[in-house]
Amino acid sequence: MRLPRRLALGATLCLLLVGPAMAKPPAMVDSTPKAHAIIRGPHASYVVRFDSPVNHRESRIQILRGDQVYANLPALADSAVDVLFAGGPAPPPGQYTLRWTTVSISGEAATGDIPFTVE
Repeated sequence: MRLPRRLALGATLCLLLVGPAMAKPPAMVDSTPKAHAIIRGPHASYVVRFDSPVNHRESRIQILRGDQVYANLPALADSAVDVLFAGGPAPPPGQYTLRWTTVSISGEAATGDIPFTVE
């Protein structure tokens, strides 16, 4: 009887210690393109990696030209749990911003911008 009670107490302590850490917004740790990168060629891939799993269905990737939305790209649901991925034809030459919006598994939202250029 003592062992199950100790296991339950240990599990409760783990949830109390880990729970608050999981309730934080995802932080971007890497991207393609990197900030201020130059894209060349007919195809563009957009990859944003986070420090924790994200909800792909609630995530968005937009390509902005100035203040205008140039493209809304669906984040592929079959990418890694901590990655947003989208791709398609490269936009015309110019200055752009990749805007990502994502939600952690626990519901915390995060947004970020990555400026880039297409030649």
